[in-house]
Amino acid sequence: MDLTRHFADEAQHARYWTDCIQRLGAEPLRLDAAYQDRYLEAAGMPVNLMEVLAITQVFEQRVINQYARHARAPDVQPEIRDTLDRIMQDETWHLQWVRQALVSMEGEWGKETVLAAIRRCWDADQKVYAATLSEHAERVQHLLGISKEAE
Repeated sequence: MDLTRHFADEAQHARYWTDCIQRLGAEPLRLDAAYQDRYLEAAGMPVNLMEVLAITQVFEQRVINQYARHARAPDVQPEIRDTLDRIMQDETWHLQWVRQALVSMEGEWGKETVLAAIRRCWDADQKVYAATLSEHAERVQHLLGISKEAE
């Protein structure tokens, strides 16, 4: 089943990042929460496979867009660019199979129900991304010693 292959790919991606980080002379940090947890908080817990695929579609689109943007940035280390490129190959397939699966579910759920689930997840994505950008800006300001009052 495609979902099983997808999950296996995601586990591989974690290993690719671990290997990349170690090749660059660092050790990965253990995180208490995953970025995906924010999606569940914002969109709610999916209650069926169609909703799981809707949130997956939106999340995977965000990921591949961010990875592509990162890969185009100047001075990206080759190890990082190679890892991004390798993962984006899988993400392209993920988007294709999930999109096809959602279309095939329109007969059971109705096209409007599927589209509404995707829209709800897209709205959650916008909230999560805005919060993440804000946190990133705060961290950069802190690292650069810039206070909020100086803005």
